[in-house]
Parts: sequence; structure tokens; C-alpha cells
Amino acid sequence: CYRGAQGERNYGMRSPEDLVAEAKWLQETYEIDFLGFPDDNFAVDVRRIRALVEAFGSLNRLRWGTHTRLDEAADERAELMAKAGCVYIGFGAESASARVLERMNKGGVILRPRGAKSNVLERINGFDFPTTMVKGIRNSREVGIHANCTWIMAYPGEELSDLQTSVAFILWQEGLMTQGLTSGSLAYKQARDAVNRKMFIATAYPGTAMFKDSACRQILTNNFGISFQMNGAPTADDARRDYILEL
Repeated sequence: CYRGAQGERNYGMRSPEDLVAEAKWLQETYEIDFLGFPDDNFAVDVRRIRALVEAFGSLNRLRWGTHTRLDEAADERAELMAKAGCVYIGFGAESASARVLERMNKGGVILRPRGAKSNVLERINGFDFPTTMVKGIRNSREVGIHANCTWIMAYPGEELSDLQTSVAFILWQEGLMTQGLTSGSLAYKQARDAVNRKMFIATAYPGTAMFKDSACRQILTNNFGISFQMNGAPTADDARRDYILEL
């Protein structure tokens, strides 16, 4: 979900026509009724999202899903994607704590929407959530897109209050999804259970911001014998090789 670890802006983008051609082939060949696009940055270009509304109109209301960032669903893109047939978006939320997001190097427009000079947060139930994350979830629900957030815990430097903020966001999302439903009903239970509560344990992959974190480097040295050069890069030895193979 962090483009800086994936070439930043050095990427290609498939045209709407190309996506439609593949979708039609899959429909004709396998009679699919849902198509998943495993692309963490599917909505990075709003111009392509606008073009998908008309382009996907020829797919006989094919339902589809993909992955984006929550800030990309905080504007017109969520509604446009829904009009194009999108019913599912996976969001790499990771944490609802502004402090942890900054440590992950994932702050950016998640915390500071374009034009903002400081973090823009919304206080809900006693916790400060990134406003773009709140908007992204609300927008998705309003247009009928299921928002599935993935979460990470135990990032180096994370404190109990940070983890509590993420848990509070999950509970807020549950409340939003069950709004207007009778408590204890099947619909209520299904809506509540559809909100992801599980959390991944933070794992340091070489090249990521976490792997470069000073606290994380100390753990890697103590537990895996990995040594680091003066410039912060891991020494290319058996310890690093064994660690990578273990991943």
C-alpha cells in the first residue's frame, strides 16, 4: 500500500479498454459473476476511475472488487467505482493512530489531505481518527461498497494507546455498518461480522520503512544476527539470507 516501496510513480497503468477486454474474456470463458483486481493502487488515477463508469457499462453489471487507499475513497472515487460495478474494496488501513502511521511512513495524504499543512483528525468516541479514513469508510457504505480494512499491530514504537485507537476505529466501523438494524437480528449479526477485527503482526521486510526503523534494526540484530552498515543497509551475509528465506 506504500508506493514508495514499490517504485513510487514508476509504474504502468492499464487502460479501461484493456480491463474491459480481459473481463469480457473471463465472462465468456468462465462465466464469472465477480472479478477481483489485486492491485493496491487501483484508484490512484481519478481520471481512469471516471472513465471506468462508461467502459464497464458493457459488462452486463459485472460485480468486481479491488484495493485502494482510504484517502482515495474519501472523494468522488468511491461513488464512481460503485457506478462502474465495484462492490468490494480492501483497504490497507494498518493503524488508526496518526503517530503509528507516521512511523510507518504512511502518513502523507492519509493524515494531511491535499492542501492541509497539519494532520486533519476527527474525534469520535474519545479517539482521534484520520479524517480521510473516516470519510473513506462512510463513502463506501453510502454507495454500497463493502470496505474491508486490514490492520497491523506491534509495529516498533507502537504503544497501548495507539493499539486502542485502532480497536476503537474497528468498533466505530461496526457501529456504522449496523446502524438502523435491530440488535440481535440476523442482518445485524451479518453486518457486524463483516467488519474485519483481525490484526496482522508487523513483519519487517527488507526495503520497507519498518526494516529501516532503529528499534526494529536492534531487534533484527538481537534475534536474527543481522548486522547493518554505516548507511543503514543490512550486511549481505548468511544471517540476512537466512532471514529472507524464513520470511
